[in-house]
Amino acid sequence: MVEQIAGVNEAAGLVYFTGTLDGPLESNLYSAKLFLDGNEPLQAPLRVLLCSLSDGKLGYAPVRATIHRSQIQTASLEPPEIVQIQANDGTTLFGALYKPDETRFGPPPYKTLISVYGGPSVQLVCDSWMNTVDMRAQYLRSRGILVWKLDNRGTARRGLKFESCLKYNAGRIDAEDQLTGAEWLIKKGLAKVGHIGLYGWSYGGYLSAMTLARFPDIFRCAVSGAPRHIVGWLRHILHREVHGLAFREPCRLRAHCKVGECPCLGRKALRTLDFPGRTPHASQVSGPHLHGREDLDFIERNL
Repeated sequence: MVEQIAGVNEAAGLVYFTGTLDGPLESNLYSAKLFLDGNEPLQAPLRVLLCSLSDGKLGYAPVRATIHRSQIQTASLEPPEIVQIQANDGTTLFGALYKPDETRFGPPPYKTLISVYGGPSVQLVCDSWMNTVDMRAQYLRSRGILVWKLDNRGTARRGLKFESCLKYNAGRIDAEDQLTGAEWLIKKGLAKVGHIGLYGWSYGGYLSAMTLARFPDIFRCAVSGAPRHIVGWLRHILHREVHGLAFREPCRLRAHCKVGECPCLGRKALRTLDFPGRTPHASQVSGPHLHGREDLDFIERNL
């Protein structure tokens, strides 16, 4: 087996690695011809790359079901359309659009669901087969529902400046970018105001709820999966930032307070800050709220 990459000589086209090719009792240094394995785009199914270390030959094998049974059929999946839109500050944002089949469901607008993550270290929208085989999105599309994904400012693989936009802005610019995406769908005639929902998990659950709470005139509902540990994470980060700002930038600390002066540090300060995990927008949401039995106990303990 290969243990680790030791180095790459691009000029010679070689990669050096340590491994146990001569037996599991020893680790030696080896070299092999360097090759590049490209991305698996939206239209390309998953495949396995086979490489012979002895002669350097390469081969690609598609991953397919090989058991010949009548109930196993190849799924016919339409890749999403990748589009570009502009954030309110001019930043280019990328979205993925899963449109229902017009021959079955007629022309747009359609009922719409937005698949949300929006937090750091994750990118949803990319030219990858994993988006084509997002079976939840494909199922919803097959039921006549338009599915939309948008990587708002703060998500991964766009550089530090793009990802660090969430600092002091969680629940703000990310929600505003999701609103921008929904407004783009409405402007294009693909969706209707009041017929758009959101769903997400973890940070996506938090952001789904926050976006609905902030913009209830646009969004109809939200499914917020596992948001509560994100709220705790945000509280921890903010508590640390409060203490740091108190010593480094007291004026900036006061700028983040709802009142002119921060009365003290600690729990009271957290209640005073315009904290994105708090619920000043919740009163704007009308309609039923469905939640787990333990959620109210959690709120009493932590807010």
